[in-house]
Amino acid sequence: MSELKENLKVQYAGATLAVQDGLYKLNQWFTGLPGWERTLLVSLIILLIPGVVALRYGSELYFTKSLNQHAVAAHPAFDAPEPIQVSSAKIVQNYNGTVSAYAEVTNRNLDLAAESLKYTFRFLNSKEEEITQSFGETYLLPDEKKWIVVSRVQSLQSISSATVEVEQPTWQKKIQLPEVALRMSEPYVYEEVNPLATAAEGSVVNNSPYNLKQVTLLLILYDKNGKILAVTTREEYTLKAFERRAYKLQWPGIYKANVDRIELQAYTNTLDPNNLSAGSAK
Repeated sequence: MSELKENLKVQYAGATLAVQDGLYKLNQWFTGLPGWERTLLVSLIILLIPGVVALRYGSELYFTKSLNQHAVAAHPAFDAPEPIQVSSAKIVQNYNGTVSAYAEVTNRNLDLAAESLKYTFRFLNSKEEEITQSFGETYLLPDEKKWIVVSRVQSLQSISSATVEVEQPTWQKKIQLPEVALRMSEPYVYEEVNPLATAAEGSVVNNSPYNLKQVTLLLILYDKNGKILAVTTREEYTLKAFERRAYKLQWPGIYKANVDRIELQAYTNTLDPNNLSAGSAK
């Protein structure tokens, strides 16, 4: 150990003498130069210092910016989502004394979805006193407008109006979702006599490569004045890829002559992976 320390001391002393000797020779060389050369050399060194500093920080800034473009950084999924637009609730008096209610909800966010949207219809009498309630839950895709419907509500008191409340959902950022095209054919509408009813027969087509576990059909009957006569929803299950599914619906107590047109809509939940599975064309 003592020999190692001695060797290190000798090497350190040698290195120190070499540096001192180098500095001495540099000083001798510099002092041996003519005065104008010394002045020129000092001036060049002074002029080079800002350039070296600028080069160092400029290259550092360039590489930092370049790396930041490729760096993985965490960003908030969204800042301030647009609130859900909810229309006023409307009611339809059915022939059998029950009431249907509906409202329209709109998601104005282009890349935000709600997997669960809970809502409450409150039904009022002529004095605007609450008689009963009906709860429901649906989903909202990005940039989607849809109807929420209560098909039949019974009450001992006469229902005169309704209101609707929608809970603020937990938004989720959804940039890419499976594309599912649902198409409903124009139905054949006719009147049944005994018992009196308007009937419609049509079909829905799953024009996509996915098998769908559940599809919701919405049919709205209008009279010649644009008044809604009936709002009906129907659930179809296990709709295979590219399958055409026939349906028939009846509206007792409504004359066909009073029906001017039928609006058709179809929904399916592409947010739920359990609702879709890979299918094949027939």
